Amino acid sequence: MSEISPGYPVLTPEQQRYQPMPSQQGYAPYQPPPRQPVLAEGAEYHMALTGRGNAWWRPLVAVPAVLVGFGVLAIGFGVVMMLGLMIITGDVDSVLNGDMTEILRMDDPWIFGTQNLMLATLIPLAGLTTWLIYQVRPGFVSSVVGRFRWGWAAWCAALLVPAWGAYIVAASALMPTTAAGGGAGGEGQRPEHWVLLLVLMLLTTPLQSAGEEYLFRGWIMQQMGAVFRHRWVALVAAILLSSSLFALAHGSLDPWVFLDLMGMATGMVILTWRTGGLEAAVVLHAVNNLFAIGYAILFGNLADSFIGTDTSSDAVSTLTSWGAIAVATVALLALARWRGVERTVRPRVQTSVTYPA
Repeated sequence: MSEISPGYPVLTPEQQRYQPMPSQQGYAPYQPPPRQPVLAEGAEYHMALTGRGNAWWRPLVAVPAVLVGFGVLAIGFGVVMMLGLMIITGDVDSVLNGDMTEILRMDDPWIFGTQNLMLATLIPLAGLTTWLIYQVRPGFVSSVVGRFRWGWAAWCAALLVPAWGAYIVAASALMPTTAAGGGAGGEGQRPEHWVLLLVLMLLTTPLQSAGEEYLFRGWIMQQMGAVFRHRWVALVAAILLSSSLFALAHGSLDPWVFLDLMGMATGMVILTWRTGGLEAAVVLHAVNNLFAIGYAILFGNLADSFIGTDTSSDAVSTLTSWGAIAVATVALLALARWRGVERTVRPRVQTSVTYPA
């Protein structure tokens, strides 16, 4: 009979396959404890980054990272925009020394397309900061299942396109300042390159709308959850911050325009929260912009249809817009409930290995 070293248990060959080998000193090799995840499984969308692995410093790093990233993108696209204008017009002096309000007109296809693409870059900006700082896949900015749910977005579009399109056309014709586009109504001369503008609108406006939603809704909502760690406090903070910044970003300080935009942003925050993702808000934003801008291109006044520092509105237009947003929000939430849309974080299923006892 072979001798057995004292202090070591006798293991069967099957057990030995899964037993760590002792070191010369009689201790198993050191294994560091598993890293706690930042992604909170089972949490609502705005609380997705509240897992045990989150830390107080992450939001403090994420905010300046996004600000710096957006600044770099804005400067880069600004340079490209001006260089393109110099090449297209062939007049360097006018571009460098002219009136910017006359040069940067949204009825110019180059300005229109370049600005839309710049705002579209907010999509990777939001995803990259979430990935680099929180170690969470960028797809979880899109929804609680870690990706953009195209099927659910198609259902939203099927509901919104006919209904919201009819509203935008009627509002643009009867009350020009009601449309979220800032007043696309009124008769005027079509832009010189109106066909090209329509093509660019169809190609880039959905991306522009999605970019704004990924930053002003998705990224801000999840940052508020990471900061406050309380479901209702984070939601209220997200509504206030997201809505205020979204309204301010459009440039007008007119109180009725400001309240109009805040109402739209609030509806989109609620949609994102209750549907577990950005799809409904992206579709609503895109459909609104497509119809408002398309109407302005076809019937004139495109340059004046975008909200600017001199845009104004009134109580009737704002209340009408609030009513339309409320109806669309309720309808989309009912559709989401009927479709059984996932509302809580569900990471990709991972298979685990079970070792024998």
